[in-house]
Amino acid sequence: MTDGDDGLSESTVSPYQEVLDALSSLITKRSRGDKSNKRVLFDVLFDYLKMLDLDEPISKMKIIHVAGTKGKINPE
Repeated sequence: MTDGDDGLSESTVSPYQEVLDALSSLITKRSRGDKSNKRVLFDVLFDYLKMLDLDEPISKMKIIHVAGTKGKINPE
């Protein structure tokens, strides 16, 4: 911020940068509280898929997994 000729403060930051700064302030760096081994749960899931004869049909599916939290609303 700089002082103008009339003594009022003028912003040297563009409105675009102000919006980026505001949005960036909403990003949290929280970590998952559950540190358990998820691999065991996946192994159980794969065992069930095999028992139900679904492992082959699922392996033929074209799947894209999108992960992350940016843009998602937290229901807390």
